[in-house]
Amino acid sequence: MAANKKKTEKPDLYGKKHTARCSKEVKENRIERMIEWISVCKPVHEMMRLAKDEWGVSTSQAETYLRQGRARIRERWDGQDRKDFVAGALEQMQKVAAMSIASGQGSNAIGAVNLQAKLLQITTREN
Repeated sequence: MAANKKKTEKPDLYGKKHTARCSKEVKENRIERMIEWISVCKPVHEMMRLAKDEWGVSTSQAETYLRQGRARIRERWDGQDRKDFVAGALEQMQKVAAMSIASGQGSNAIGAVNLQAKLLQITTREN
């Protein structure tokens, strides 16, 4: 019966059952999870609470994971060329606008076109 239980359990990617120092893999997973939480705009206090509750870490360690996650995000964007970013964002907004129109979500289409105008800096009153 114990063998069946082990097969059905999810792998412990974040070290939830850890009592000692976590492995390098678990640390990486925790940092990537912090990045996910940042990307969905979770408030800092909620990220701290989740890290403490889910991983059993101290506030200090949760703050360390958050700092490392933010540093990784900066590294990813550090070499990004402005023109490349704008071109990619314009393309994405074009697709969002087309999908929004096709699904009858006019306000989303207007929002996407508005973001395109802002990226192209054509939102002044003169235009």
